[in-house]
Amino acid sequence: MTVTDSQARLAPPGKLQRGLALAATIIASSMGFIDSTVVHIALPDIQRDLDTSFASLQWIANSYLLALCALMVISGALGDRYGPRRLFIIGIAGFTLASAACAAASSGPWLVAARLLQGIGAALMLPQSLSIIARLYPPQQRGKAVGIWSMSASASAAAGPVLGGFLVDNGGWAYAFWVNLPLGVLALLLTIYAVPRGNQRKDVPLDWPGSVLLVSGLGAFVFATINVSLYPLHALQVWPGWIIGALLLVGFFHWERRIAQPILPARLLANREFVLLNLYCITIFASFAAMLFLVPYIMITSLGLSASQAAVNMLPLGVCISLMATPVGAWADRAGYRTPMIYGAVGIAFATALSGLVVWLRTPWAGAFAMTLLGISAGLMVTPLTTGVLNSVQTQDSGLASGINHAVSRIGNLISVAIFGAALALRYQQHLSGSLVANVADEGSMHKIREVIDDAARSITQIDLGALPAHLREPASRTVIDALDSAFIEVMLVASLFAMLAACSALALSQKRVQDGPLTQGSETAQ
Repeated sequence: MTVTDSQARLAPPGKLQRGLALAATIIASSMGFIDSTVVHIALPDIQRDLDTSFASLQWIANSYLLALCALMVISGALGDRYGPRRLFIIGIAGFTLASAACAAASSGPWLVAARLLQGIGAALMLPQSLSIIARLYPPQQRGKAVGIWSMSASASAAAGPVLGGFLVDNGGWAYAFWVNLPLGVLALLLTIYAVPRGNQRKDVPLDWPGSVLLVSGLGAFVFATINVSLYPLHALQVWPGWIIGALLLVGFFHWERRIAQPILPARLLANREFVLLNLYCITIFASFAAMLFLVPYIMITSLGLSASQAAVNMLPLGVCISLMATPVGAWADRAGYRTPMIYGAVGIAFATALSGLVVWLRTPWAGAFAMTLLGISAGLMVTPLTTGVLNSVQTQDSGLASGINHAVSRIGNLISVAIFGAALALRYQQHLSGSLVANVADEGSMHKIREVIDDAARSITQIDLGALPAHLREPASRTVIDALDSAFIEVMLVASLFAMLAACSALALSQKRVQDGPLTQGSETAQ
């Protein structure tokens, strides 16, 4: 088959069909981007309705991210080997069916398992979107198509919290998942009709052992870290997980050095600029994810806001990122990507630290202010980060480098939810213990308080204060919120240090500029 024949086979026969194919990629990607923000708004209601622990909430968030990280690193190769259309259809179908399983969940473990399947579907679906666009549109039209896709992705991410809050308040948390069914069916029908079959490359290698070692190492680390708030450090549920995780990750890097086509080639590890950019990525997204995971939870559980009210206060985040993507990209073209990345990291550090004002001032407007500052700061760094990653490698490595960078951003999210979630639960337990014990003198009451504190480590706010002596119930109810607020402020201050570490990484970067050729906007990296 000649190149001309191949291109004719890959291109849709008409403008309408090409537009429908673009719509399919937008709808499918939007499902994945909306889901990542909707679930955070629904977590307090999930905890209450399923009577699940705070650690289970961390797994509900992290099981999705873990699966996403596991397959994201080889999803591009899978698309090349079996065709992006086939992977896209499997991903959409899997994500949609898993969403139905999430909505029907009647227990925490069920929901965690369904979220894991949902992450697998997302990992197969999301990376194929841009691949399909690149195959459908000629170079002179591709920039416009990618721009439409990017703006739609940003808009869906911005609308996600508001949609989630409305669905949770008016239908229940399950509707945050049911909403994916009509979208998934529509995307599936459009893909089957409009996206043509592409060439398959059976010679593309797949590094399954490397992928398994990477996800197993991350999974062991996350398991041990989440258990820190439930068990002492010397418990078998904690320290062995860290050791096993470290050994598996060492095994991953050793394996990658031995094979011909690794997930993470040695030439990229030897690229100082690329390593610094990914160190920036993992630390900045760790700080970023701490706000996305904890701020909505605190606004609902501590301030008593509804899901819709909390969602409205998060709206500035997505809006600011969307509005700033294009002008900041032009600035990065002129000045280099280093300067806006530094400003963005410092801004995220301030936004994360100032999020403590939410509980200090007891007003949701403080949350809106922090989210606005976070959105402006994220808008400063998202597109320059993507530009920097693409500029730091040779052209033939650009797809590989972009895929690694997307996976690193998800790993940052994964680590953040594990570390800062566990830290919040642990510090909350310690604050609660100190406050309650100070008001008790008799041994009988002390025993009851110990039971309450043990329960606090598991459920955070869902504590049976009726088990306490009558004279302690009223002060204890205030102590629960005060302890949670103090723990939140401390954890967010630590999370801000991760953003400052990212700023230090950016300071060490060179001042490279984009010299030629349009670069894809960084919307996907922000999700």
